[in-house]
Amino acid sequence: FRAELGQASEYVGTPSKKMDALWDAIIDLPMILIDAETMNRLEQQTSNAKGRNGKYYAMVEVFHQLHCLNMLRKSTRREYYQKDSALGDAEHIGLIHHCIDILRQVLMCNADTGLITFTDVGQDEWPSPRFSTKHTCRNYSAVVEWV
Repeated sequence: FRAELGQASEYVGTPSKKMDALWDAIIDLPMILIDAETMNRLEQQTSNAKGRNGKYYAMVEVFHQLHCLNMLRKSTRREYYQKDSALGDAEHIGLIHHCIDILRQVLMCNADTGLITFTDVGQDEWPSPRFSTKHTCRNYSAVVEWV
């Protein structure tokens, strides 16, 4: 990951239409339709939400997780996103809490055991973490193409 403190990313920073378009491009993906056999393999109660040809609606979880992360991102800039009612209104705080807990569960379920090392920055200071570490990632573009 490129993750050093202060490292620029097009997905964070001062809100803009361009940044929102980048987020939309990675999360505004359609639900998929799965057949009864696939639904049964999921070991979940059969959904009553059926689409075309009697198939069941489903969503790849990473898209919901990214949606949640985007909600949290927007909640840090409420003045810019005040038109989005789910960013702090008392009636929608439950949605934010849901997103925080979903992301907590995902992180704990997929516990990253990589090691963050440190560099010495001076005699009187704490060592500085090196957050840019090596990871083997799934191909996100391939997931999007599959959907």
